[in-house]
Amino acid sequence: MRYVFYDDFKPGLLKNDRVVDISDVLDVKPYQTPQMIVEKFITQYENLKPKLEKSLEKQGKPLKDVRLRQPVPKPSLFMCGIGGFGEGEGRKRPINFFIKGWTSIIGPNDTVELPKTEARIFEHEAELAVIFGKKTETGAGWFSTTYSFWGFIFGFLAVIFWCHHFGMPLVASFLFISVCFVIMLVATRIICQGGIAYFTLTAAPIDGLLIIFGAGFFSNIGILVAGVVQKVLFLDLRESLMPSLLHARKISSSLANMRMVFVGLVVTLLSGLAVSFCAMLALCYRFGVRDLKLDWAMRTTVAVYDNIYTLIESPVETGHWALVFSIVGCLVMLILIICYHRFCWWPLHPIGYLTAYSSAMGVLWFSFFVGWLCNALCHRYGGAVLYKKLGYFFAGLIIGDFLMGGIWAIVGLFAGSSYMVLPR
Repeated sequence: MRYVFYDDFKPGLLKNDRVVDISDVLDVKPYQTPQMIVEKFITQYENLKPKLEKSLEKQGKPLKDVRLRQPVPKPSLFMCGIGGFGEGEGRKRPINFFIKGWTSIIGPNDTVELPKTEARIFEHEAELAVIFGKKTETGAGWFSTTYSFWGFIFGFLAVIFWCHHFGMPLVASFLFISVCFVIMLVATRIICQGGIAYFTLTAAPIDGLLIIFGAGFFSNIGILVAGVVQKVLFLDLRESLMPSLLHARKISSSLANMRMVFVGLVVTLLSGLAVSFCAMLALCYRFGVRDLKLDWAMRTTVAVYDNIYTLIESPVETGHWALVFSIVGCLVMLILIICYHRFCWWPLHPIGYLTAYSSAMGVLWFSFFVGWLCNALCHRYGGAVLYKKLGYFFAGLIIGDFLMGGIWAIVGLFAGSSYMVLPR
């Protein structure tokens, strides 16, 4: 059973070399658009199937006397899969999509109209897949997006009321957790898109709120709660969970059973948390913090409470100049983002502006420079072909570097030496 639109977008079924009209079966109304008609056909297919099969007994019109139109005239979202007809036959690739406008859909024998754009290549493909009568699900997710949404809402509100329960004002709790979430999203974007293995924040959530509202916005106990939460979440983003989960999601995107990947991650996280807690507790009691060279951990922890005590004893007033410079920084970032997305020749990436003041840049700047230089030379003299060939070589360098770090971590247990993965 092959569904078609013909002539003035009338619904029909293709029967050999003839087209049978099914407007009466679908009960088409004058106000219904072709898109509404095809959506009704898809969603009510199981109920309409007996009548549709019976309508095939009609004579219909010869196919040569009608004009076939595009079967989905105006979808709200037109997603095109990246892959050829041979995909899935002996090899797999991650599921990727790109979005096109509905105006790019045409029917058989229609003319492809090229836009007035200076481009060397225009690609058009005749491919379409429709699932009739069933709800589609993404098979690549760890769990339903509905669970993700409500899990986020529940967790977000739970943290807010947890802070409020221990003395932070409700409005302050909401703004503080919201700022923490936004900063974590930005940092995650920087780490994942920039491929940065090491990144530290240049500003903390409390800093921004104190500049705008002052210390009186928090209660004394509220500042203490905010300081502890900030210490736990933003000590060092190398141990942050969100970027690691996104990396794991990308690496495992081609696997069939994503639920098992999620269960494995949960088990790994819980077991790693328990083992690391017990191991650190046992080592610190046996050898002492000083012999383990963990003085920095004690200093940073004590510094949190020293800073909180200073804020309580000497409350900070709103900083007008700091607010002005924050607004200027936002404008600069906005200009960088607009130029980066609007102008192909723009050389500066917005991520560089966010990471320029981070301590990570002092460690990684030369690595970034070498990577940029190799990329520029490759595109300059070899083009996309050389870039694709050398991609495996540079991926091998990265994997080999971390492999050496893992090997020397084992060797160091016996030899007392180590391997510096990150440059000094």
